[in-house]
Amino acid sequence: MARSHESLWLAASAAFTAVAVALLGANATLDVGRAHYTFWTSGLMVIVYVTGVLAIICFAGAMRQWTVPLSGDRPHRGARADPAEAPGQLAEQELAPADLGTAAPGPVITDRWRQTSDGGQVPALMSLTHTVMFHPGYGGRQAQDAPPSVRIGMLVACQPIDPAASGTELRAKFAAFLETEAVMTLIGSLTHVAPGMSWKNLAGNGPRTLEAALTAGDDALEGVPVASALLLPPVAGESLYGRNGRSATLLLYVEPRTADGQVPPASGLEAWYERFGLALAIPGVFAEFLAKDLGLGTSDDPPAQLGVWLQSYHPLTTMVDPQELRTLPGSSPSNWFMGWAFASPDGKPGKETARDLLGQLCEYTLHLDAFEQKLDEISAAEHPQTAVKSTWDHCDLPVLAAVIRLLDETATAQVRVSTVAEACGLSVDEVASAVEALDGTYLTRQKTLGDAGSWVVSRPTGTARRAVGQWPH
Repeated sequence: MARSHESLWLAASAAFTAVAVALLGANATLDVGRAHYTFWTSGLMVIVYVTGVLAIICFAGAMRQWTVPLSGDRPHRGARADPAEAPGQLAEQELAPADLGTAAPGPVITDRWRQTSDGGQVPALMSLTHTVMFHPGYGGRQAQDAPPSVRIGMLVACQPIDPAASGTELRAKFAAFLETEAVMTLIGSLTHVAPGMSWKNLAGNGPRTLEAALTAGDDALEGVPVASALLLPPVAGESLYGRNGRSATLLLYVEPRTADGQVPPASGLEAWYERFGLALAIPGVFAEFLAKDLGLGTSDDPPAQLGVWLQSYHPLTTMVDPQELRTLPGSSPSNWFMGWAFASPDGKPGKETARDLLGQLCEYTLHLDAFEQKLDEISAAEHPQTAVKSTWDHCDLPVLAAVIRLLDETATAQVRVSTVAEACGLSVDEVASAVEALDGTYLTRQKTLGDAGSWVVSRPTGTARRAVGQWPH
């Protein structure tokens, strides 16, 4: 069988890398042996720069499944070379989770989870650790200049997509999926999302790779996106490099920012518990999108999987505030966290799994002592069932009426606390307190990494509309 396009790109990348390393060594030798030798601007170093860039380009070609120019009619990695081969036969054997069962495929499970720290159980999630977004706004930065980031990845088993499917139609459906309430609520809990921002599709690789960026302006490539998303569906007859051949992969990437573009202060454990819970709700929405919007039947073989990665150049306490909890003496500060979970019929609900992930964060990343009671308090906390009576007439009720009016007038799914404050003539703090009291019974409040004015309010209930005299709606 002819070497695949991916193999050719990787071979070229390795060759350019070897040349760059050899020339770098020669340049270093000359620098030691010659006085006044200009190491960084010498002719050899210029060639090192060029070959290094070419090596990166070739590696990107392998990741994005580019066709090698003048290479003839070669398959992508894993595609059948012989038409007599059985349909769906893969050129490479796929890794399967170690102990996730071998029973016949059943309906996809996305509401029961088992948290794990064993990468052998979720090898496909492991490969997402180094998957990069190709938006130019993320390039050209030194490690110390990169802001803290959150990466959320998931896999759902589904039928492969037809490589001849319309990329235009798939991109439109993908952008619409990213605008759904579940996804936007998760993104809004991590970073500031200003009104008018929307998801814009980027150049991927037809139906094989779909990428989108959440931006405010018309130019999707200008600046750093608020968030980025990558969809990697399985493709019929192909086993693409670095990709699970039986599951669709969704990757969300966020560099948290405040409304003024600054890195936000660290959030407490309560906020991260809520965010982990929101992340665990996305695989269910993703499975529905695959089955209903894309027509790709889903299953539990392999089980749905979810991973959360937190990364910071500085210790992770720049993202997670341990508050009153004590760090164990002798512990080394970590600047990253990886949490994984896979679906299982005998697993736990999402909120309990979110607590397990938070426990892993406290124990193995932050090295906190006696955190279990704090986590019990967080997970056991319940929203108040009714608004505080003393503030109902002059604060809570006017805020509730303003929220419903703004949502109806703008025909949007959510509204910011700052916008509500302007509409009802109250301060941001007063509106935030009212929203806290109303959360659950009357509406849904979603905190963000920014100040209270950036919190998101949505989904007024039937009880809320009755309270303000707007029922039926």
